[in-house]
Amino acid sequence: MNSMNEIVGKRINMICFSEFVNYIHFDEKTHIRVESSSYLYNDKSEKTGLFPFPSGNSIEALMGNRINGFSISEDIIKFDIENGLELIIELNYGYESVSINVDGNVEVIGIL
Repeated sequence: MNSMNEIVGKRINMICFSEFVNYIHFDEKTHIRVESSSYLYNDKSEKTGLFPFPSGNSIEALMGNRINGFSISEDIIKFDIENGLELIIELNYGYESVSINVDGNVEVIGIL
């Protein structure tokens, strides 16, 4: 998970949405591509937003904040956001549910 370590400390500066894929951009060379369900939780473990159908508050809560850390389990990736929120991305094995692109190097997570 070398690519994951590269995004720790980076600020989220753009979020893009398409019909089946969402992108979270950190800078011109670093982004996460998400093809699975993602949830945003506040510090009370209350769900505050859902991708791929985000509410305005979800986007505003992520923008400009840094990734403080991450953890990966069998079925999720959890990103700790500096404002106390957690971004949870489900890993749907069987297709490329998450990929991380750092300076042209792509690491795919969630594929058999």
